[in-house]
Amino acid sequence: MNICFVTKSDYNVIKNIGRIRELPVELSKLGNKVSLITAIYGNKPEKNVCGSEFQNITFIPIGSKSFLMSFFYAIKLFLFFFFNTGYIKSIDTFIIDYTSVAPLFIFILLSRLRKSGTKYILDIRTIPVDVKGIRDFLAYFEYDMGIKIASLFCSGISVITEDIKCDAMKRALNKKVKMEIWNSGVNLNTFNYKSEPASLSGIINEGDFVLIHHGVLSLNRGIIELAKSMEIVSRQNSKIKLLIIGSGPAYGRLKEIIDISGLSESVYLTGQVPYDKIPGYISLCSAGIIPLPDMDWWRVSSPQKLFEYMAMGKHLIVSDITAHKKVLGNNDFTIYIKNIYPESIANAILEAYGKWSDSDINFDAIKLISSNYTWEIQANKINNFIHSV
Repeated sequence: MNICFVTKSDYNVIKNIGRIRELPVELSKLGNKVSLITAIYGNKPEKNVCGSEFQNITFIPIGSKSFLMSFFYAIKLFLFFFFNTGYIKSIDTFIIDYTSVAPLFIFILLSRLRKSGTKYILDIRTIPVDVKGIRDFLAYFEYDMGIKIASLFCSGISVITEDIKCDAMKRALNKKVKMEIWNSGVNLNTFNYKSEPASLSGIINEGDFVLIHHGVLSLNRGIIELAKSMEIVSRQNSKIKLLIIGSGPAYGRLKEIIDISGLSESVYLTGQVPYDKIPGYISLCSAGIIPLPDMDWWRVSSPQKLFEYMAMGKHLIVSDITAHKKVLGNNDFTIYIKNIYPESIANAILEAYGKWSDSDINFDAIKLISSNYTWEIQANKINNFIHSV
């Protein structure tokens, strides 16, 4: 079966996430050919970007990011489908994000009327996040209309969590539309507790209790409060270090906090790190920390970074939000942060040091993740759903 994922997300941003790197591989093992149609902002990547993940990647060039980028994406995606009918007919199933529903509506409708056999499935990985003002209004309008149209004309809707399924069902005009949940996942071969630790000599010393946070660095993820908490922590315990991996809008602010507060020996920013190098950094650390605030954006998420820490047997310091509680429940390897004020984060970190400074690999976390959240499990859910609609 030929499957094609379609997304407005910038390839330069998503190329290092597990869903793009791992899911196509697992779907291919089930006998599928998987391709990707994705937006690209700025210059196209150099050749050989596909690697072994996709049979083919088609880039929808947008230019620089601007207020009109959704409009440019819609027009260019429509034109690509219009002028490449041969390629479009070769695809058995398109799995599209909500931003792609309106531009492709005519093709979805024609496929439905002609009963051509081509399936269109709306896939919702997130609600609109990191948007404010008019952009927030437009993003939610696009999200809402995407679900309404898909419920009437697409073969089905797949979602990332039960909470988003409930939200999508409320918005759907056709309440009988088929829905399936497939979560984020993790590759247990890539994120393995036996991974060789990265070398950070001169920064991380023997006996240090090292925390790690990795991912997109934006202002609404509790990262700023985490950095500020380390000023409190460092005054009480110089052996506790924080490793922050990633890039994004909050990087400059984080660097400013580190410089002003004199945290250069306690907090280390690596910048963006290639996907296959991340396990080495996690292996170096004692615990993963995820201080996401309790807001709609994160309550309904399926936290992939959490899964990666768990797969490598790390202890966890996480905010007390629904997305974390549903995965973790109550256990001995998790400390919940009461709120994301720096004082509360600092208290949780100091508690973790008291409990886990001499702890070994946490095999309970590995067992939990391997039973429920591997990419192999998610690929089977997708494959079965496609065949059922």
